[in-house]
Amino acid sequence: MSSFKEDQVTTRGSIYAPVTGKVIGINKISNNVSELSIRMGLLSGYGIYLPISARVNNVIFNDKDFGTKVTLEDSNDRKIRLFFINSFFKRDPELIVLPGDLGRRQVDIGFYPLGATVKMQVENSELLVAMNEKVRGGETIVGRYIEE
Repeated sequence: MSSFKEDQVTTRGSIYAPVTGKVIGINKISNNVSELSIRMGLLSGYGIYLPISARVNNVIFNDKDFGTKVTLEDSNDRKIRLFFINSFFKRDPELIVLPGDLGRRQVDIGFYPLGATVKMQVENSELLVAMNEKVRGGETIVGRYIEE
């Protein structure tokens, strides 16, 4: 009996969806920073996943401007910022990571119930998804780093 094993070489530089939902926004913040907005379903797909193998740089809860923010940094000093924007239920994400934690991409780091929105800002990357496309957290490749 054989089991599936991901090929780390052919997927190097891939950026995975951090949550399951529908793409509701794709924006260029600056020359080298892109932002992807994903609205999660109201009653399904609560998991939050690491989009890349990275170290958790910072976790800020309940900021008045953006809610909860997580900053990730990979071994090549590339950063991804995740912004968790509350739905009308005003629920915060339940995270099981702290600053300094290391994690492999596609690993579950918490959950976010009841239809919230997650914005992901990525440096030096090409986004591979389109508006209104459905993505699965930890499974769908949403972008690739340009230099990989």
